[in-house]
Amino acid sequence: MIIFRVNIEEQLVNRVIQKEGKATKLIPVFFHNGSNYDFHFLIEELMKHEDEYNKVKLLSKNSENYISIDYGSYNRKLRFLDSYRFMLKGLSDIAKSMDDFPILEKEFSDFKWEEDLDYYKKVPKGRGCLIKCDLKYTDKCKKKTIKYPLAPEKQDQKEELSNYQLNLLGNKPLESDWLAKYINFNTEQRTKSKSDFEKDLWKLMNNSFYGKTLEDIRGRSEIKLLTDREEVKNI
Repeated sequence: MIIFRVNIEEQLVNRVIQKEGKATKLIPVFFHNGSNYDFHFLIEELMKHEDEYNKVKLLSKNSENYISIDYGSYNRKLRFLDSYRFMLKGLSDIAKSMDDFPILEKEFSDFKWEEDLDYYKKVPKGRGCLIKCDLKYTDKCKKKTIKYPLAPEKQDQKEELSNYQLNLLGNKPLESDWLAKYINFNTEQRTKSKSDFEKDLWKLMNNSFYGKTLEDIRGRSEIKLLTDREEVKNI
């Protein structure tokens, strides 16, 4: 969970408005399927950083579900929204189109890495290639392109990735509809449900799988604003 705290002096804001015409006041932040209890944790963290300038405003559907959360001042605020509310179809319907991947199959079906250094000299007709190489900008070339430098660097450009990492990037994973049976089973059980509880349960079995089980945990970070030295020592 990331908490942003923005404090802007009134004079600075007035200068920006006068110069740019209109300042951007709202910054949207989207969460997938966050309208339920996931938003509760967010509200608790935001309330800890509420002051006379930055306020927390809630747009709720009921006591448990929230449509949006605003945090900030009049000049600049963050609005937390649930991306699931903007989807035209449910996840069970979207999963039905995961069988073929027609666009990926069309564009990258036969992509592979070439080890031959002279491959670019014999590229077949109708084929394209992406070349990664060291770039040496000679003095003779610099004189010819002095007005429009081809590589505005003072050093040779080196490939930062090792051969092992390049091979990993070139490996194409196998694709299959291994999740279709699970999604279809939950969807079928939802149609047979006789109560609202059962309907919500089977729907959540699909939604939570995409929202939590498959999420990239490495992309998540937690930032805390601390002003007490003792709290810093306890982290």
